[in-house]
Amino acid sequence: MVEAATDPRSSKHAPRLPEALRGRLADVYGAERAARVARRFEDPAFLRAQLHTLVAAHLPEARLAGASILDFGCGTGASLLHLAQMFPEARYVGVELEADYVDVAREVFAAFDLHGVEAHVSPSPDALPEGLGPFDVIVCNAVVEHLLPEERAALLPMLWRALKPGGVLLLTETPWRWFPKELHTTGLWGINWLPDWLAGPYARAASRRPGIAQADWPSLLRRGIRGTTVGEIVGILASVGEGTPVVLPPTRLGHADHVDLWLGRSGGKGRTPRKAAAAQVARWATPLFGEPMVPTLTLGVEKADPRTS
Repeated sequence: MVEAATDPRSSKHAPRLPEALRGRLADVYGAERAARVARRFEDPAFLRAQLHTLVAAHLPEARLAGASILDFGCGTGASLLHLAQMFPEARYVGVELEADYVDVAREVFAAFDLHGVEAHVSPSPDALPEGLGPFDVIVCNAVVEHLLPEERAALLPMLWRALKPGGVLLLTETPWRWFPKELHTTGLWGINWLPDWLAGPYARAASRRPGIAQADWPSLLRRGIRGTTVGEIVGILASVGEGTPVVLPPTRLGHADHVDLWLGRSGGKGRTPRKAAAAQVARWATPLFGEPMVPTLTLGVEKADPRTS
């Protein structure tokens, strides 16, 4: 059992994929992308540490004992593998739109002898398979930014309804919409502050990232160019009329706020002087924007009883 209190970045917690599974990743992703996906499984300083921070900063480990946890957009199962190893007292369900990915995820669970972990094919981007839920915790890792606006308006309420009262929606690796540099899709300064009709041409002309020069605006949105905000997420959830969305302070790991949380985990590089200076600027600007000025959001939202919230 891997205790949540241990350092998840330690090399002793690095799952090694059998060669057969490496071959399966190449089958579904192609050889070049498969190498990057394999890192999500095998590099403990990457996805594993990120997920540990997401969960442990917002929830006490005791709350996960017997909890039902949904990983929405589970891909080939890397997130579920790490979560099940770090927090083995919970029960896990993954949902993924691509049937090939689900097949590989099930092979991963079998290879690592993960009982009580399952994966299902989603019938559509904004629906769950019948008979699943409700859940105590729902995890969306690098999902929301790839949804078109109309898809977010449908998906987030669906996930909110699938949460039990008192349940928590955890979002991570979603770019913040108003950060000065758009890091996720184009790598460009200032594009987040441009209207859509200017942002698209600027991205195609100035970004050096593969495929951007030929991408139309819907394709750029699908790639995640616009990210999201805390206000957008909370606003969509509040519109459902079930429970009150309450943003949880990410302080269980000793962080002071969302800026401190980002500073502690960003890029695995620690508190360099440059990042410490950036954090000071972010704290100064946070009241101006009304939410944390960080490149990517790590967010926990509790479905609170309106009578007690």
